Amino acid sequence: MGRKRAKPVARPLDASVAVSRRVAPVRGARLAWSYVAAIVGGMIAGLGAAIADGIQSTTCDDATCSLGVFLIGGLIGGLVAVSVVAPLFRLGWEWWLVGVTAVLAMPTILDLAGSWGWLALMLAPGIAALATWTGPERSRWRPWVIAGVCVLISALVLLGTFLDS
Repeated sequence: MGRKRAKPVARPLDASVAVSRRVAPVRGARLAWSYVAAIVGGMIAGLGAAIADGIQSTTCDDATCSLGVFLIGGLIGGLVAVSVVAPLFRLGWEWWLVGVTAVLAMPTILDLAGSWGWLALMLAPGIAALATWTGPERSRWRPWVIAGVCVLISALVLLGTFLDS
């Protein structure tokens, strides 16, 4: 009647357990997952544009209203997309910040560069992945540099949008 149950023994972490844990991608895998996240984000942003199209067709009578609804709908769709895919693919807040900056800068970039501005949107996931290449393992200065560059770009976009003469 007196059986002893075996107590679990702590074993060292082996490779099969490490693979099954959810860890942030690093280096080349980060670049690949960044572009996969961009594709999924593009589909989410496209859904936002479709919703904006439905709203625009029922509420707008002129071209200015239609353009405004499409612009706001596209920006909201892009921001929601980046906010969904960054945690889903474990890319981190720095990647998210670069993505948000790219979305917010798109109208200005398209205005300045025309159709070539879409190249900037295509390069943004790669730039975000390269800026955060080592994932959560980072040097102390990296978040400050990324945040500073994103704030500078956002300030230039705001100045170019609202103080254009």
